[in-house]
Amino acid sequence: MTILENKLKPNKSIFFISPVNGITKKDLIKCEKHVSEMKADGREIHFPLKDTKQTGDSIGYRICTDNKNALNNANGVHLYLAEGTKGSFFDIGMTLIKNKQLYIVNPEMFNLDDEVEKAIIEYSMLDIERNTYTTSKLFYELNDYRQEIIESKKDLSLEFKYDREHLLKLGMLFNSEKPFYISNINEIEKTPTKSFQNVIHEINRLYEQNNK
Repeated sequence: MTILENKLKPNKSIFFISPVNGITKKDLIKCEKHVSEMKADGREIHFPLKDTKQTGDSIGYRICTDNKNALNNANGVHLYLAEGTKGSFFDIGMTLIKNKQLYIVNPEMFNLDDEVEKAIIEYSMLDIERNTYTTSKLFYELNDYRQEIIESKKDLSLEFKYDREHLLKLGMLFNSEKPFYISNINEIEKTPTKSFQNVIHEINRLYEQNNK
């Protein structure tokens, strides 16, 4: 088995991580094809583009919460990684913290010289063939971070940067059920429409509200 091989697991219910905002026609066709195949095979699959209400939320917090609940109710997660996407890494972080089984739909898109993408490939292959590839440093860092979150007895914080690694960590915290806040909130500007920047401000607002 090569590093890019990945066996489809028989999950009866699936949460499908895939692009939403700015999805290309090509990616949409491929995602819809995967959804159709899973349904034809008798699986339940939550496709956020179609199954999570994307309107009526100028912040994005409700959308993230709906996706979190759908992901937690699924017994497996499938991932279609689109070129240039960042938002999917938040959902991958929610997957990591719950140790959900991850199946990669398009492994050919992954760059194994990229530490973030390599760490995700490794996570997806943990229960397939553990000794056929080199372990990335980031994979261990993320696993240690997961344990830190789980074992923590105090409120957690994250100094956030808008990159893939910090979106992974944000997703892990968001789905951890532990109180947390963003330590550098004053450096993060809100946007006119839904965004992770707005979600972060809502996270801090709720944290402050609960700690009055």
